[in-house]
Amino acid sequence: MNVLFDKDIESIPMSISIRAIEDFFESAKLNKVVTPTRSSINTDKGGLTFTMGAEVNTSKTIGFRVYDTYPNESPEKQGSNTDQIVVVYSTEKSELKTVVIGSLLGAIRTAAIGGYAAKLMSNKDANNVCIIGAGLQAYYQIKAMLAVRDIKEIHICNRTISKAQNLKDKLELEFDLTNLKITANEPSVIEKKLKTADIIICATNSNKPVLQKKWIKQGAYVASIGPKFHNNHELPLDILSSSNITISDAPEQLKAYPKKYFLDDLNNIHAIENYSKLDKTKNGYQLFLSTGRSGTEVIVADYLNSYLKVI
Repeated sequence: MNVLFDKDIESIPMSISIRAIEDFFESAKLNKVVTPTRSSINTDKGGLTFTMGAEVNTSKTIGFRVYDTYPNESPEKQGSNTDQIVVVYSTEKSELKTVVIGSLLGAIRTAAIGGYAAKLMSNKDANNVCIIGAGLQAYYQIKAMLAVRDIKEIHICNRTISKAQNLKDKLELEFDLTNLKITANEPSVIEKKLKTADIIICATNSNKPVLQKKWIKQGAYVASIGPKFHNNHELPLDILSSSNITISDAPEQLKAYPKKYFLDDLNNIHAIENYSKLDKTKNGYQLFLSTGRSGTEVIVADYLNSYLKVI
């Protein structure tokens, strides 16, 4: 049994995590996953949230993730749940396979789900990305897009231009820019950037909409990673009216949140494993509402652990 930390997994190629997510949802098509909604235990100042799941077809894993919701006291922890644990067991025998401690697995798993959704739902020739937000999740979402599409342009829009510039600088150090253009932008140009974007990702902590549906071009892929609750949502309330297909990785979780979801009608939000069965002939954009399916963090942890064993 291995114990892994952030430093062990931060440099593993995003393609490994996306492969894990692909295998998970292929198993979901076969009803070979178990994914209950989240459970919590709380005291007056916070509590613990558990996500449990199993994938019995490919990885043959079962396990859980737990994170706390108590106030972060140190400045470096602000805005993230850093004290998290993912535990992976085998479904074949009594075996604890790995434990992952830290905050990065959650971010990597969420980005890998986004990469899988974009691979499934965006046009195969999509090459122009506009991302709203410049935090840790924005960084990993961009890595995921680069892993699944031949991206030529990335436009980072953020209310603090220095954060957008910092993310741009980080990406320029990491990736070959021979055929890749990256820009850092203030919110005033979001409309202009969105109107030409093939892939739009909202990864903010905004409590009000950061875009309007009329800015989204026909056939674009749109993903929301940030807040999606009543009186606290980064997408507009009319976002579904021009969407030809709306997908979530965990539709049942949308109904089970302790807070009211920002959309009233959840009946036309489909599970991602059913995407191939849906009518794709209607006009509009394709919308992905990222939720974090229970069990996906377990299979990603298992694949990362296996990767480290062979390199």
